[in-house]
Order: sequence, then C-alpha cells, then structure tokens
Amino acid sequence: MYPDPQTYAPDGLDQSSTYPHSPWLSSKAVPLAGIYGEFGDPLSKNFPSQEGIYQKALKDWKDILPVLLQPISYGTARLLLEQAGGKYLFLSQR
Repeated sequence: MYPDPQTYAPDGLDQSSTYPHSPWLSSKAVPLAGIYGEFGDPLSKNFPSQEGIYQKALKDWKDILPVLLQPISYGTARLLLEQAGGKYLFLSQR
C-alpha cells in the first residue's frame, strides 16, 4: 500500500514541490497514520497497544484486513511497478 501522490503531493512530484521545500510528502516518505488513517492500534484508536488500555474485541471489529500490509512510499511503489513491468499512471501524469 502506498500514498496517492494526488493527495499527498498535489503541487507536483518534483523536489521543489515537496518537503523540505513545501509541506507536501516527498516520494521517499511514508505517511505516519496507519492504513486506517488513524494513529495507534486499530483496536484501541489513537492509543498504542499496551497492557491495561481498552481494546475492542476482534470479533466486534468489522474493518479488519485478512492480510498484513507494509506501507511504502509512492516513489518505492513506482520503482517496484516499473521493475515488475506493470503499467501505472499517477493522476498527475494524465
């Protein structure tokens, strides 16, 4: 899973349009929020997964994914897709 450059770098993908020259995410960075757009353990929203912190029971959680995901940067995603011979099109290239 990787961040959509249209959302995280709407001013363009060149270095002058992303951090540290602007507030937008560079092609080498991964957003801090998790895959559900929130920080922390999804079972204890906005809190770490630690003993003593309330967590939802897994049976009560409807949004759980059946696979593990490793978030990567959009730059890494582009490189992997190119190496795999896949066709891609970032919205900013239309």
